[in-house]
Amino acid sequence: MILDSSNPGYVLQASSATATPLFGICQEGQWRPPWAPLQDGFAAIQGINILIFGEREEVKLQIGGTVTVGDLLTSDANGRGITTATTGNLVIAQALMSGVNLDYIQVRVLEGYAHA
Repeated sequence: MILDSSNPGYVLQASSATATPLFGICQEGQWRPPWAPLQDGFAAIQGINILIFGEREEVKLQIGGTVTVGDLLTSDANGRGITTATTGNLVIAQALMSGVNLDYIQVRVLEGYAHA
């Protein structure tokens, strides 16, 4: 998640490893009931409240590639967690499970710091 600089008190889905400031991970699941005609794939839409997990909390995160336990994670262009070892990328979580593309894995939210 990143702060919406145009709307104080609102957040947006992160769209890159350098989106700033990265903080927290939103709730797992979708805002609409699990019935095909209603689902849109989003955890929330503009104006809808969303639960954000902060530093040291554990949450499920959908990943956008192969992840190994202990990997430091950042955001890809779709807001999914991906492994990072690149200097300057913002780290938002640490993997507590391994997984592959589009899996949901358990992660621990970190404070959102730049990888050194």
